[in-house]
Amino acid sequence: MRLASVEGATGPTWGYLEGDDLIECADTRHPSLAAALEAADGASFVPEGHRRMPAGTFRWLPPLPAARVFCVGLNYAAHIREMGRPLPTFPAIFTRDPVSFTAHEAPLRVPRESETLDYEGELALIIGRSGRRIARVSALDHVLGWACLNDGSVREWQNHTTQFTAGKNFWRSGSWGPWIVTREEAPAVADMTLVTTVNREERQRAALSDLVFDVPALLSYLSTILPLRAGDVIATGTPGGVGAGFEPKRWLRPRDQVQVRIDGVGTLTNE
Repeated sequence: MRLASVEGATGPTWGYLEGDDLIECADTRHPSLAAALEAADGASFVPEGHRRMPAGTFRWLPPLPAARVFCVGLNYAAHIREMGRPLPTFPAIFTRDPVSFTAHEAPLRVPRESETLDYEGELALIIGRSGRRIARVSALDHVLGWACLNDGSVREWQNHTTQFTAGKNFWRSGSWGPWIVTREEAPAVADMTLVTTVNREERQRAALSDLVFDVPALLSYLSTILPLRAGDVIATGTPGGVGAGFEPKRWLRPRDQVQVRIDGVGTLTNE
């Protein structure tokens, strides 16, 4: 099942996709996908559709527009090397505010303060069952599904200090979506391949089996710090090939098109 949030003629709504059409599921008890996930919290999630919204009658929103997003930095060996950093002992965690993301087919914003906007294609996982101190052996039971994510980074500001937050939270500098693919309909993470292109030129390609810290390790680590809630999003890190890794640097420019594609998950496109 592909779950999505969209803006229709009467405002924001959500549902699941049949082909290119959205089957709307919003009702008074579950006005948003976030509310539906919170109510289910790990129970069998089978949304009830009410009406069909044909393709072209809605625009995409981030699947969970107000979600907490936890990001993992430096989680592929090739990316760690190109950024000149040592192999981490523990996951490098930072957070992004929801307003730092935009949706599929919406523009990324290059801030006036810096021209160093970079792309980072990533696999995002979405929590479907809340938990604290989640054991590795049962970690995937807490995952609702997967989505494509672009952890757009303003490198100049990211490098102001040792903390990543400033460069990772510029307004609409990143994106995720178009939808969430539920886990039972997606391939195993180890069988996924991530590809990022800029103007159709391949910049990143990596097997998700190459993660330094795999999904169970990330869930176990994060849930030791705080309870994870249904609807939380975790971006698992980006592989080598980012613009900052080239000489000269290859920052994003106006009208560039960035695509993040993951086998069995989807394709996220932004200009």
